[in-house]
Amino acid sequence: MGYMGLGGYIPKPLSARLAEGELLLAKDINTQFINDEGQPLEKNQIPWQTAPEAIGYSYPCTPTPMLSLAQGKGFHASSERCVWKMGATDYDSQIKQLVEAAGYDEAISILDMLEDALLRNKAESLRETKMLKAEKLFRQKQYRKSLDLFNDEDVHAPPERVLRLFPLNCGRAFRV
Repeated sequence: MGYMGLGGYIPKPLSARLAEGELLLAKDINTQFINDEGQPLEKNQIPWQTAPEAIGYSYPCTPTPMLSLAQGKGFHASSERCVWKMGATDYDSQIKQLVEAAGYDEAISILDMLEDALLRNKAESLRETKMLKAEKLFRQKQYRKSLDLFNDEDVHAPPERVLRLFPLNCGRAFRV
C-alpha cells in the first residue's frame, strides 16, 4: 500500500491537448506545458490553489451562430473544494493583452483565423501587430525577416517608422 497523503486523497494526473501540438500536463497543483515530443515549453504554470478534478481546452472559443460567448456563456473548472467560472473575453481585448505581453505570433494567428465581423478593426489590428513584431525582429538583429514583414502586402509600413529603428549616425546617410 502506497503513501496516500495527508487527506487520504491523491489527485489523478491530467492532460489536455492544446493547439499546434502542445499539451498541458497537471499533477496535483503543478502544471507543465510540453510539445508533442515531450519537450518543455517556456510558459507559465496555471496557479491552481487546489488540484483540479478535470481540465479541458477550447481554442480560440469561436462561437457558433446559435451560441454567443459574449452573452455570458463560458465554462467551469472544478476541484475538490473550489469551482472556477471561466468567462469569455472579447477578441479585441484578447488581442490587446497578447500584444501588450509581446505575444505577437499568437495575436497574428488569432487575427488571421477570425472573421472581420468579430473584431472592431481587424485589418488595422493585424497591420499594427505585424509592425510591432517586425520592430522586435529588428531589435533582435533579424533584419531580413523584419524588413520582409514591414513590407508585407497587408502592412506596408510607413518609411519613417522603419527608418527610426536605425541608429542616429546611420540615419545621416539617408535624406528624408
